[in-house]
Amino acid sequence: KIGLGLAASATKLCTSKQYYKECLLIYDFIRQDESLVLDERSIWSCLLFCAVEARAYTRCPGFWKQMQACGTPYNKDYGNMIRYASNQREWQLTLTLIAEMRERGVEVDN
Repeated sequence: KIGLGLAASATKLCTSKQYYKECLLIYDFIRQDESLVLDERSIWSCLLFCAVEARAYTRCPGFWKQMQACGTPYNKDYGNMIRYASNQREWQLTLTLIAEMRERGVEVDN
């Protein structure tokens, strides 16, 4: 059984070492334990970033939704979702994200 601390550490370590696909594989393994609740925003932030970097775009909306359930996303998370939307040619989503950032007072970063 894997605890939240180990899941968070593994996710953050893989992300920092640029093991994006491996991080997603670890997530898939972790999800097999249905009793484990991933309620730490930083885990979802790392997973979103890894999905964008690994071009695993189908995962991005789900990771985004889970992250939002944990609180207001950081400006880097909005940036990753804008990258996702751009790669998927979803300009409406890009505009929605920028408007949401303004509403929530999230600073736009380049």
